[in-house]
Formats: sequence, C-alpha cells, structure tokens
Amino acid sequence: MKHSPRSIAFLQAIGVTAYVAVFAVLVQSVQFIVHPQNLGPIPTITIFLLAFVTSALICAAIVFGYPATLFFDGRKREALEVVGWTMAWCVILLAIIGTAVVLLQ
Repeated sequence: MKHSPRSIAFLQAIGVTAYVAVFAVLVQSVQFIVHPQNLGPIPTITIFLLAFVTSALICAAIVFGYPATLFFDGRKREALEVVGWTMAWCVILLAIIGTAVVLLQ
C-alpha cells in the first residue's frame, strides 16, 4: 500500500504534535511533584538540557527517519516532499492549536 508524501507528512506532523503534548503534560505533572526551585540551578539546567536534547532526537527521528530511508533508496525528490509537507503540516497544526488556545481563553 503506497501513501502519498502529503499523507505521510501529515502522520509525522501528528506524531510530533502528540509527542510534544505528552511531553508538556509530563513536565507539568512532574512540576507538581518536584518543585524546580528546590533543586538548585545545576540539576535544573542539566535536566532541562537533557530533556531538550532527548526531545530534539525524538522529533528528528519522527520527522527525518522515513525521508532518510527514501533518500538513501535514491528517491530524493520524494524525501524532500515529505520533509516539506511535514513542515507545512506542523505550521498548519500550530496555527490551529494556537487559534484554539487563544479563542478558549
């Protein structure tokens, strides 16, 4: 079953959005249990940077994993289409979610 670059990109954008939402909920939940101001600057900065790098790796895997496979299979144009559509879908999802948040407040 072959999917279009647009539909694959949509699923990737949904995956990144879901990951970011789950991460935000987890961070919010942890803040209720462990208060960052009680940890001190060094552990807080270390945790922040490790979370940032881990998140970047997970998002890169979601967004670039399949296009990298396409690229190395010689389907460079399709790989670029998937990345381009993923960026477009992420912007669209950002606009939708941002508008919904503003309207709901």
